[in-house]
Amino acid sequence: MTAPLWVALLVGAAVVAAAGPAIPRGRLRRVTASPSLDARGGPRPPVPAVGVLVALGVAVAAGAAAVGPAGALLAGLAGLVLPRWRVAATRRRQATAVRTSLPGACRTFAAELRAGQPAPDALALAARDAGDELARLLEPAVRGARLGGDVAAMLRLAAGEPGATRLRVLAAAW
Repeated sequence: MTAPLWVALLVGAAVVAAAGPAIPRGRLRRVTASPSLDARGGPRPPVPAVGVLVALGVAVAAGAAAVGPAGALLAGLAGLVLPRWRVAATRRRQATAVRTSLPGACRTFAAELRAGQPAPDALALAARDAGDELARLLEPAVRGARLGGDVAAMLRLAAGEPGATRLRVLAAAW
């Protein structure tokens, strides 16, 4: 590959990556004033589809200006593929972080229960000592435990997240 082609490829990837996350499953979503709901029913921030499309257009134009049609094609492909790879890598990292911190959190939870702590307090301490990703997943269960909610259902819901399937065992024991 020639140097201008590499420049077009890198410019395209950088512009689209800077614009935000990839559009989920290739569908454009309208940006609305009210938050939409994800599959779990919780709020999900709107996808900046317009910003991504504008950035993709800039990347294609930069590729075309640098090299021509081949540069536009490569810049467009890089702009579509690289942000998705980045999102997938982030999800894999988060799942690994949850998977590695879950055994320690369970040990902390069991130790707190053995020390006489009530279950809601033990869960709160285990979540506090867990890594950031696992603490984020356990937060609804901790709040529910303090308010007398259905903690087992909240733990089963959290177990649906990547890397957290072992929370089903804790939910069954709750």
